[in-house]
Amino acid sequence: MSRTILRIDSSPRRDGSVSRDLTDRITARLAGDDPRILTRDLAAAHAAVDKLPRAA
Repeated sequence: MSRTILRIDSSPRRDGSVSRDLTDRITARLAGDDPRILTRDLAAAHAAVDKLPRAA
């Protein structure tokens, strides 16, 4: 039986994030032989917003 896992990361820390490390382990265990994992990184969306020019 194939399953799809939706992984949503929201921590702004890429390195050293406890929640990202935990979800790495959980998704690896749940994925099994057919790893179909959709990943959405909410912190990545903020990086794009931070690059917008600021109003003077």
